[in-house]
Amino acid sequence: MRCLLQILHVSLRDHLRNEVIRNHCERQPTIEELIQKRRMRWFGHVCRMNGSRLPHRLLWKTRPAQWKVQRSAPKKTWIKQAEENPKNRRLNLDEARNLATDRQAWKRLLNEIRNSLAPIAAYPLRGQPRPNTS
Repeated sequence: MRCLLQILHVSLRDHLRNEVIRNHCERQPTIEELIQKRRMRWFGHVCRMNGSRLPHRLLWKTRPAQWKVQRSAPKKTWIKQAEENPKNRRLNLDEARNLATDRQAWKRLLNEIRNSLAPIAAYPLRGQPRPNTS
């Protein structure tokens, strides 16, 4: 965010919300959006792997009930997190898994995400006056 502030010649004293700054920069993606896109890309990659490969087997394994979980262990497993990402695209996990096996269809889905995150023009406000706070 600091980089965007410098590009727009805005200081922290102007008290602009991050959303306003991102809108002035043609809606640069948030870290959360980038992580979600990359998670889905990796999910598709693992789904297309041979079933005997270790990443594929580990993704779909469940923890045995007799294993103890440390208190500091993450509450949400990777697959639970992966279930939430396709829900944003109105897919359940099985539909996402089937779609991921078709590489071209999965790429189209990821490109839709990428296009919704990509800025329209690169830094159009360089040299412009400071944005209004309204």
